[in-house]
Amino acid sequence: MSQSAAFSLISISIQSIPFEIAIDAGEDRTAAVNDALTYRAKFKLPEDIEEVEVTWKFGDGSRAISISETVPTSIDGEVITAPVTHRYGSDVDSPYIVTATLRGAGKAGVVIGEDKLITAISRLPVIELFMGQGGVVEYGTDVTLEASYSKPEGVTDLEYTWDFGDGTTPVTIEIDEDAESNRLTATHVYENFRSEPYRAKLRMSGKADVGDVVAVGEITNVVRESIGVGQTELQAGNITRDAGRVLNKIWVIAASAGLWFFYLSPVWIVLALIVYALRRWGGKLNPPSNARREVSKSDRESMEL
Repeated sequence: MSQSAAFSLISISIQSIPFEIAIDAGEDRTAAVNDALTYRAKFKLPEDIEEVEVTWKFGDGSRAISISETVPTSIDGEVITAPVTHRYGSDVDSPYIVTATLRGAGKAGVVIGEDKLITAISRLPVIELFMGQGGVVEYGTDVTLEASYSKPEGVTDLEYTWDFGDGTTPVTIEIDEDAESNRLTATHVYENFRSEPYRAKLRMSGKADVGDVVAVGEITNVVRESIGVGQTELQAGNITRDAGRVLNKIWVIAASAGLWFFYLSPVWIVLALIVYALRRWGGKLNPPSNARREVSKSDRESMEL
């Protein structure tokens, strides 16, 4: 009698059940459209977890970003990820839900974690500046620079700075929250004149919930030595110089006239001959009145005889 034995192969897959750890993705954020936002996550890793990766999803349909670099913090056992940066190009679907998902592995098994935060995006308020007119001013005299502005809602801590463009220290003035006037004026003295204009720049700034608000304007002034007749223009040296220039111009005009007369001399000679001939011819056709009287007298005497 023969005996047979049957053997069967049984495959057993052992999979460790991941255990969850806490991860901190940071506080909720508020920002303006196109602001660069930086996100980092903190967590404590169990021992023997060697590989870790945090994936960020920003809730606006953009691609997810995964980061695996971490550094220890000042808290024992805690690490923080390298920063990731994201910009929201629109506030249409704001607020956005940002999700940070952690997954790690090692001899101790598999760890997972997840945290969410809210990022509210809105458009940055706009400060409108209305700059006054520049012009021509005299050095050493007071120059008044003027501008006005429109203040949007939700903007606080307003201040403005005048940079006069001549190397002097800019002037910064804080605006009272209860101020009724929206005019921004400054008085300045330009100590030096030059051919290149001075560009006085006005910078106005404030704070909003989504960030700092800044507006910039400019006024151009030409600073001259003197607008009217100044003392320097009445100095003897200047008068002599100007008189010489005038005489030189007169000499140039006279010389030009003489040259033109010389070039046209044949024309003048021909015209003179024509005038002389016409006068001679006209004299023969019309004898002088005395000659006519004498002829008339002789005719009468002949008639009497």
